[in-house]
Amino acid sequence: RGFECDMAGFITTNWQINASYSFIDAIIVSDSDASLIGARKQNTPKNSANLWTRYNCAANSALKDLGFGFGMQYQSSRIPWFTRAFTLPDFTVFDAAIYFKPSKSNVQIALNAGNIFNRTYWLGAQNFLRLFPGAPRNANLTMTYKF
Repeated sequence: RGFECDMAGFITTNWQINASYSFIDAIIVSDSDASLIGARKQNTPKNSANLWTRYNCAANSALKDLGFGFGMQYQSSRIPWFTRAFTLPDFTVFDAAIYFKPSKSNVQIALNAGNIFNRTYWLGAQNFLRLFPGAPRNANLTMTYKF
């Protein structure tokens, strides 16, 4: 049981935002091990949130072809698959981007940076020996053509 909400829109003509939040109270309702019934479901965070915002510089400014983005992802703690001996901690990671789209062009070039503070975080686990880390600081350069 839970709920989810998403919001997308423009704060101003040049500034857009996408935000979401979910709450999932996932519990085990049936299992051959009766002691697990009612326990929290493995690898499922109760709370997740995302935010991404992008600002495109004004068309009459010197930076008219540039845009900037910033975002965050949050997930609360979770329990590994094959043990309940520990809990993976919650995490928040931050991302950023810069966009270049020449006026009257169908091309956009974007440089995205993920996990900009190089935070160590865990996306999931099976046990003490099988932990699944999230990506370290990274960058991605893309070119998009719209036709």
